[in-house]
Amino acid sequence: MNISFYLNELKSTIQTQIDLLNCLKKRIDINEAKKSNSSLTDEELNEIHISTIKTKSEVETLTNIIKEKESYFEKYAQNFEKELKEANTNWDIVIAKAKQQLPKNPNLKPYLDAIERIGDVNTDLDKKVFIFKRIKPLLNG
Repeated sequence: MNISFYLNELKSTIQTQIDLLNCLKKRIDINEAKKSNSSLTDEELNEIHISTIKTKSEVETLTNIIKEKESYFEKYAQNFEKELKEANTNWDIVIAKAKQQLPKNPNLKPYLDAIERIGDVNTDLDKKVFIFKRIKPLLNG
């Protein structure tokens, strides 16, 4: 699958949250191990218990956030792949039409100028898809 810069960033964010989730789960295990220390005062045991309760709540919340982001990632990735395939297939035709229609449709100019600035649009797939999606509806026929 071709992956966009945005998808790479999202994937990295999800991985960071998974790492944090693992650390929080380890905190719970450490707290449970601390409870068996008979030299702890009631106050220390209470603080460990509070920490465990708060951490379990954080684990639950973070687990839900990760699930939502993973679902969003999958949907976005599938849609992006579909849009990129369309852009790759029809790019030359759409750009040729845009250049042909430019004298009568000045709304195309910013997008054609952007293509010139980028150079090889295949180096930035996010921009390629964005530009393609903006130009296509502006074309007549």
